[in-house]
Amino acid sequence: KNEELQVQVNSLGAELWSIQDKAGKEYLWQGEESTWKNRATNLFPFCGRMTNGIYTYQGKSYEMQIHGFAKSMEFTAVEQKEDCLTLAITENAETLAAYPFHFRYLVRYQLVGKTIRYSYIVENKDEKTMYFAVGGHPGFQVPMEKGLAFEDYEIGFTKKEVEQILLSPEYFMTRKVVVCPAVKESKMRLHHDLFDKDALILQNMGKEVVIQSEKAATKIRVAFPDMTYLAIWHRPHTQAGFVCIEPWSSLPAEQGVVEDLEKKADLIELSAGKVY
Repeated sequence: KNEELQVQVNSLGAELWSIQDKAGKEYLWQGEESTWKNRATNLFPFCGRMTNGIYTYQGKSYEMQIHGFAKSMEFTAVEQKEDCLTLAITENAETLAAYPFHFRYLVRYQLVGKTIRYSYIVENKDEKTMYFAVGGHPGFQVPMEKGLAFEDYEIGFTKKEVEQILLSPEYFMTRKVVVCPAVKESKMRLHHDLFDKDALILQNMGKEVVIQSEKAATKIRVAFPDMTYLAIWHRPHTQAGFVCIEPWSSLPAEQGVVEDLEKKADLIELSAGKVY
């Protein structure tokens, strides 16, 4: 905590669990079985789905769950200060069966005023190049203030137009890119059926967004200076009271394509012994 915020983190998945201001107001989605039980999933070593849940590396097939395995692992706190917390995992027999690399993956939260600085650190402990993605999946409460509705809010962009990468009916990537029809003059008005075909996957969308309402003083800004893509989501076909702002370093698999880890163009490549 600091003078403005108090944050809780779950050791399972190093998942952000609560964001409260000094008045005790909660901003993070608090989970709900009927819509989305998570709160702020961390994605590693892959973002999104893989075709048939598999990929290949040097001629061998491996199974990978959606958004990778870090979200299901117990992290250990490696640094804890009054206003900063860093948690880590390393490879084990189970991860090596799914992902044949020796690594250390750290998630760091640091409070600076009313900002949470959210860092992913990846250390390649192997003797070969590592290929991976990192991403965030935090859900924020919408509406944020009593008396308002989900539809009273919008997501503001720094650009008038942004590009949307279309999904297949099975929620995999396609190669079709359009000007996102939901963004008009830098604003995406929120309504529940916006997500009935799953997430909106964006590129060339600027480096920050703001969840805001003309009827409310409270707003949440999410900046992602090092990320290439952005997913915006809530559970399809629900009236869920949250929206997820998901900065990703890379995209899910293409429809019908079993990805070769060394050939997937948008993955991060990290040489032996290096740190991302």
